[in-house]
Amino acid sequence: AKVTISYAEKQQFNEIKRVRGYMSSQENAAHFGIGTTTVIDTVKVEWLSGKISYKYNIKANSFLTFSEDKAVVPNVKSSLAFNSFFSQKNATDFNLNYSHQETTYDDFEQEILLPYKQSNTGPFIAKADVNGDGKEDIYVGGGSRQTGTLFLQTENGFVKNPQQSFELAKEKEDAESVFFDFDNDNDLDLYVVSGGNEYGESSSYYADRLYINDGKGNFEKRNTPILQSFPKSGKSVTILDFDKDGDNDILVGNRIIPHNYPKFSASILYENDNGVLKNVTNTIAPELENFG
Repeated sequence: AKVTISYAEKQQFNEIKRVRGYMSSQENAAHFGIGTTTVIDTVKVEWLSGKISYKYNIKANSFLTFSEDKAVVPNVKSSLAFNSFFSQKNATDFNLNYSHQETTYDDFEQEILLPYKQSNTGPFIAKADVNGDGKEDIYVGGGSRQTGTLFLQTENGFVKNPQQSFELAKEKEDAESVFFDFDNDNDLDLYVVSGGNEYGESSSYYADRLYINDGKGNFEKRNTPILQSFPKSGKSVTILDFDKDGDNDILVGNRIIPHNYPKFSASILYENDNGVLKNVTNTIAPELENFG
């Protein structure tokens, strides 16, 4: 709750938060020092629900108790008239029937100083026209033990397009993904970053994946040993052509070293050498290995 007091043409503010960090708290009271003033004109408490409590003409050195049950809802009338550029729609209006799933994993059991859980930061969405019909399609990353889902857009909304190659990677936590033309064949392939915090450092579960599109929206996983050689819990991916050779290169922003918070993981720059990925971080961008 937010507490504001007004007295002698002055104001003071305090905010009461019962939770601070993972295993810390603070007392359920706000203290104000008002010097030689003997009476507080107004005490205002704003609750998280939007309700407000007031008390007036309070003597100094008083201890007050407020109850949200007795608070009132402010009568606010907006005098502003505006037209919105957007209207809200539900995903089900477009047949986007998807429910993200997370496994039950307690990050704090091993790392009690975590500010928040590192194992469930998804899902993430990538969009592109994967089958060349002029309509943007959507890939929704899956949680650990949940298959990522490809939705193809039609005149009547979206339809799921199951991919066997995605099913084979359902044990992994999709952190982020991007569509891009990896093999220069004028269709959009898919790179998926694997993340999470459930497994130990360098686990094969953190290996990223590269899926090649046949031009019709069917994806096959490319055998890329280099991605298996540097498994890290990732966070993001960016496509660029740093060497200006016409091939799309890949920059993967890694996030944490699992079970070792707050140590950070080195990011990786992959060169696309005519369809073969090479880790060139050490020679081209060594600062990525230690920049946090």
